[in-house]
Amino acid sequence: MENQLHEKRLKLVDAAFLGLVVFIIPVIIMSSLRSIYTGWQWIYLCHCIIAFVTCLMYFYRSRFTVKFKTHYLCALSVLTSFLGTYKFGISGAYSLCLMAIIFSTIIFGKRVAYFYIIISILGLSCIGLLSKLNVIQRTINFNEYNNQSTTWISLIFFMLYMMIMIMYSLGLFYDLFTQNIKELIAQVKIQELAQQDLQNSEERYRMLVDNAAFPVIVSEMDGTMLFLNRCSEMFFGVVGKDIKELHANQFWVHATDRIEFITDLKLYGYVENKEIELYSRNNEIKTVLLSANIIEYLGKQAIFTIYNDISKHKIAEYALHESEAKFRAVFENARDAIGVSKQGKPVFVNSSFLSLFGYDNSAVLAELN
Repeated sequence: MENQLHEKRLKLVDAAFLGLVVFIIPVIIMSSLRSIYTGWQWIYLCHCIIAFVTCLMYFYRSRFTVKFKTHYLCALSVLTSFLGTYKFGISGAYSLCLMAIIFSTIIFGKRVAYFYIIISILGLSCIGLLSKLNVIQRTINFNEYNNQSTTWISLIFFMLYMMIMIMYSLGLFYDLFTQNIKELIAQVKIQELAQQDLQNSEERYRMLVDNAAFPVIVSEMDGTMLFLNRCSEMFFGVVGKDIKELHANQFWVHATDRIEFITDLKLYGYVENKEIELYSRNNEIKTVLLSANIIEYLGKQAIFTIYNDISKHKIAEYALHESEAKFRAVFENARDAIGVSKQGKPVFVNSSFLSLFGYDNSAVLAELN
């Protein structure tokens, strides 16, 4: 965008110089011809000097910056305006100040344009005041001056230059403005499509999480609930309750486990398969494996937590240990000698077996090992 703007500015300034070179030559010719009727005057010398400097700057334009060339054009417009007003009064080229304001606004912005506005008003006001006090006296016969063809030809070239440059400058930046508007509309459409895709993705993800077969909870670090899926509502017995009335801490059996969980989460950024006890519906204690990580949810830091209920597994494991303990008690206290061997080597024997064959415990343990 900045490069495009710089190119447009450079193109406009170079076009303004080219226009000056093209239109200033007829003006010089007309001034020279006019001197035949009015006699040679110092203002015509100023015209020649300005034309010579402008032509030089155009042919060596690549050596000057856009800023310098723009200030030259603006200063030249204001100076020419002052000279014309000084020589011809209100009939002079006072409107050239508008060119300085237009160029400075387009290239630099309003701040620099204010400077040229102030200079133009002050300069024209001073010339007007000096004319009112008769300090500046004009000896030109305006009836004769206005009847000269050279005057009107110079005016036509002057007006052509102003109209063409105003039209060209506004058209140049109108094209840039239109192009940027089109690009902006295209970007907005792309963003809308991306937003729609993101929304669809979020809806699909939410549907998957909401219909997951295991409890999923999103909460803040302090325990404030942000989201529960259907399985969580069933697991904790909070179906139909307002999520704002719930708090994660109320489901933890041991508060120390919660503190340890938050500490590990802040330290490592995630917790995996941590065994804890939670209050489920009807205040029934359940053993679960907890996995969690830190995410961003609704613009704030949150905890994404998944629970795997292993209560039935823990009950089966406890029953197995209890059954093994009972079996071991019956086996050890049996009056009959019982032994288990593998490939002729004993792997397990009871006390009656030791007594029957006269072994002591240390010898059998050495043999088994």
